[in-house]
Amino acid sequence: MRTVGQVLRRWRMQEGLTQEEVAARAGIRQSALSKVERGDTDSPGILYLSKITRALDRSLDELVAELQDAAEVACLQPALVAA
Repeated sequence: MRTVGQVLRRWRMQEGLTQEEVAARAGIRQSALSKVERGDTDSPGILYLSKITRALDRSLDELVAELQDAAEVACLQPALVAA
């Protein structure tokens, strides 16, 4: 079972980027990215996820497709509906 953070971390590592580099590209704090990757946040905001996926040249659609656990997708649904 994959989590949002695991997918984002794998993508970042595949690109050979540090958390600092992705955070700078995304316009967020490195500590926020670290929390998302570690799963230290209950439900990362859709805005943060959008910024992170764009910084990795990916899309939210790709992120959702990568998730195998329905609970992980469910945590994104309220934010997706509001967007």
